[in-house]
Amino acid sequence: MLPYDTFEKILDQLGKDLITLRLYNWGEPLLNKHLVKMCELAYARRVSVKISSHLNDLTPELAEGLLRAKVKKLYISADGATPESYAIYRRGGDFKVVMDNIRMLVAKKAELGAYFTRVIWLFHVFRHNEHEVPIARKLAAELGVELQLNKARTDMGREIFETAEQALERDGHWLPESTEFLAFDREQKTAQREVMCTLPWKDTAINWDGKVLACCSVYSEKHHYGSIHESDFGEIWNGEMYTEARREIVGESPTQDTICKTCKHNGYLFL
Repeated sequence: MLPYDTFEKILDQLGKDLITLRLYNWGEPLLNKHLVKMCELAYARRVSVKISSHLNDLTPELAEGLLRAKVKKLYISADGATPESYAIYRRGGDFKVVMDNIRMLVAKKAELGAYFTRVIWLFHVFRHNEHEVPIARKLAAELGVELQLNKARTDMGREIFETAEQALERDGHWLPESTEFLAFDREQKTAQREVMCTLPWKDTAINWDGKVLACCSVYSEKHHYGSIHESDFGEIWNGEMYTEARREIVGESPTQDTICKTCKHNGYLFL
């Protein structure tokens, strides 16, 4: 529920340095009544927009608005190729509604000649749906959308606050048998992320309330690095908390703890 004036303030402060804008983070973007207007403003300022949605709430009017606003990528989160498997993870969603909305969106794309927008089906591979990957590939081709298979991760809200071993012990039964779709090393009980995180140098996450966070893996306001309602973003980006986080990642000795220290300590450095 990001207010439009807050969004405009963000673009005013970051616009000249902004390349890509992901209008989704721990919520459903299609519920924001200002979404199309936000996309239009971003496009007018030459900023590429990506949206990820469960697509249960798409209307023909909203679909047309997003396509005319030149959204670059529209991801559809649907983790199953049948109603039965979809319902296991997407609680409260309706598989038929999602498939019907995809067809409507693809038809609207053709009607408007809106080939700028890529429609991508995101399929998180779990143990209960990994056998449906071939079905999903066939169905995506029939629907006329791209299919992106994502490696399943454990509870993202807890992920960087615990070790991979703890996550595997609690959520291992969700993870696929195939190592092709596994984001963990079961034998070593580690996450398969061995490179240095570069996010604090090239990325940022700003919540609906203006709080600035190191990345999308954190949503609690107590871990924020500042607020755009209290400071200019440039002051936050070059401020004490971000500086300490970067020092932590490169192996220097920061003077205070940040959420990046917790993430690094637990072995989540990201790919």
